[in-house]
Amino acid sequence: MENKKYYYGSYDSHRRLESRPIANNLVQIINNTNRGYLDLQAIMDTLRVSDREYLWKVLNDHKDNFRIDERNKRASQLNGTELVNVFTKLTLCETHCRQAADGRNRNCNGRCEALHLCRTFLLCSEDACTFHKSRNCMFGHDFDTPHNAPLLREHNLDRLDDNELRRLFRRPSSRSKTTMPQVCIYYNDIKGKRCANEKCKSLHLCSDYIEDHCFYDCPRNHNLSDKQVKKILDLFGIDSSWREPLLLEHLMRFNNSRRQAGKSDDDISSYKGSEYNTSYIRGATSVSNYTHLKRKRKSSSGEEEDNRMSSSSACPGCTMLQKEVEELKKEVFSLRTDVLELKQKDKKTHSANDSGNSSSERTLSGNPLCMPASSINFIESHEEVGSSQVKRTREDDEFDID
Repeated sequence: MENKKYYYGSYDSHRRLESRPIANNLVQIINNTNRGYLDLQAIMDTLRVSDREYLWKVLNDHKDNFRIDERNKRASQLNGTELVNVFTKLTLCETHCRQAADGRNRNCNGRCEALHLCRTFLLCSEDACTFHKSRNCMFGHDFDTPHNAPLLREHNLDRLDDNELRRLFRRPSSRSKTTMPQVCIYYNDIKGKRCANEKCKSLHLCSDYIEDHCFYDCPRNHNLSDKQVKKILDLFGIDSSWREPLLLEHLMRFNNSRRQAGKSDDDISSYKGSEYNTSYIRGATSVSNYTHLKRKRKSSSGEEEDNRMSSSSACPGCTMLQKEVEELKKEVFSLRTDVLELKQKDKKTHSANDSGNSSSERTLSGNPLCMPASSINFIESHEEVGSSQVKRTREDDEFDID
């Protein structure tokens, strides 16, 4: 009776419930490999299972634990080379793992489907948490609480010990927005300010660099080996085994998900070096028309890729400045046209009053852009690198309409 109460609503079929013991074994077996995956034939040999079709159904029944490259294959089409990756969709509770104004963690209603655990304890080690020795970590170091234990069983993780759970949650495929570091919104402030908090738990990295459209001479950090960046990555259990393209891809993915979540301004203003700063604002650079940065990344196949910023993903600051430049150009053209009309009227007036005096007649080019420089002087908008504003000057002298 107790088991029925626990599994109610967790699985959508009796067959899935029956296959749970096999799924538990598979999670443990595949997770104990270095790369986190095995081919189908190796799994059959390890479990001593001869029915390939039944094993294929078990894997497809537990999609929250196993990712298969060729899931749409029929059992009759299997050849044993299909790769099975292990991962979990279970993650940390975002509310529980954030500090409130009083310095304690925020209270969750307990109905969430996420773990109530210390992030450092989960991703690094028990000793890595600064509050381990005093045993008063506000986020918790226990997998067997009444809230956490049922969640581990539901996700077929109850047979894993603490170290095996850490290995599973540290895998890139198991990462979520609460187990990935975020970019500091104050370090990327559009006004040019910098985060002054020495205990900041967010990455001091250029957000435009992460999204692959930064510019030359950007004053922000682009180095993943920076001391502050390495320190934060270590807190999240991210080591040198993560290649740079993979790390940048995950940072962009989960920081974008935070931005799309639409956190309120209160969450941003209340941040004072808390454990999680879940609101994310991409800092637009204040420079104009820099030559776009060309960054080479290595793809998963080892080939180098050239990534340039497309026009659709242009920097908002530069786009706005370019619009201002175009508007000022139109104003310049309009003013020059008005000057031409005034000179033409003046010409007609003088011709009527003194038709015999040809020396008083003036000649003007039909092109309004070919005006004499002595009449009006416009310093047009600078479109060069580093110009922060568009300047326009005009002489105080009145138009010469003698």
